[in-house]
Amino acid sequence: MRKKQTAIFILCLMFAVMVLTAGLYVLLSNDSYVKCNKFIMGDQMKNSDTKTSDYEQLLSELNSKYFEKVCDIFDDAKNELMLKLKDLLGDDYSGLNQEISALKSRASEIRTSFDNEPYTVELREKLESAKMEFVEAKTDEERSLKKQALNSVLSEIAARNLKIFTQMADLRKQIDQKCVAAMDIVKQKESDFKCLEKSVIETARKKIAELSVSYGSEVSALSFAFDVKEYSEKMPFLASFDPNMRLIDFNKNAFLDAFNNKGQNCGPNCTGNCLSCHSAGDTASKNYFKSETKDNFKN
Repeated sequence: MRKKQTAIFILCLMFAVMVLTAGLYVLLSNDSYVKCNKFIMGDQMKNSDTKTSDYEQLLSELNSKYFEKVCDIFDDAKNELMLKLKDLLGDDYSGLNQEISALKSRASEIRTSFDNEPYTVELREKLESAKMEFVEAKTDEERSLKKQALNSVLSEIAARNLKIFTQMADLRKQIDQKCVAAMDIVKQKESDFKCLEKSVIETARKKIAELSVSYGSEVSALSFAFDVKEYSEKMPFLASFDPNMRLIDFNKNAFLDAFNNKGQNCGPNCTGNCLSCHSAGDTASKNYFKSETKDNFKN
């Protein structure tokens, strides 16, 4: 009888152990259970971080894609404006512009030709040699002689430079006169240009508004796929564009480079507003998020 009771007790104990083992397995396998084992908890945190990182990377790529689309719209608008501007200013302005370009090219050719003349190169070499001889002179008498030789070379160089300067000054005068004439035409057409620019920009803004609908749809789908509840369907990078920017100043390639490289130039306190902070304090580089012109029409 006692042996029978002992056997039953052992069977019950084994059953209880099996039930407890199964229960612990189910509990530990449940994702909602906060695992205290630091290695297991670390794995879960890693998976969560990876999920967030993937979403942010895809969102960043989406923003870059649509930022480029917006830049394309403004670039097309600028090209359209330039073509219409050419017609607006007429043949007189176009002729003056060609003459100015030709005079500038002529001035550049004269300067380059002068610098590359064999005698100009020879004078540079003579100047270098005379300088070294003067510096290395041992006695006062020798220094005096070498100084005279050095001054002689300097005088000859100055005379040649004065001759080329006179030619360049004459060309500069012609260029200035033609620029004044061209600006007179521009001033006469300034009000017409502003109306033209306003019309072209308004068309570009309508295209951007249509593009924002497509952007919102893609962001919504992406956020749904990653179970992200809070997100904005508006294109955040539009804040990078200066609302006072003149379309004629827009440089697509420089603008894209500035936007794509902003992460390398920004500090830890970056707000993401490229318009306000990009290139701040750096006078050596152009802030391509801002326009150089304000109310004045540029030639």
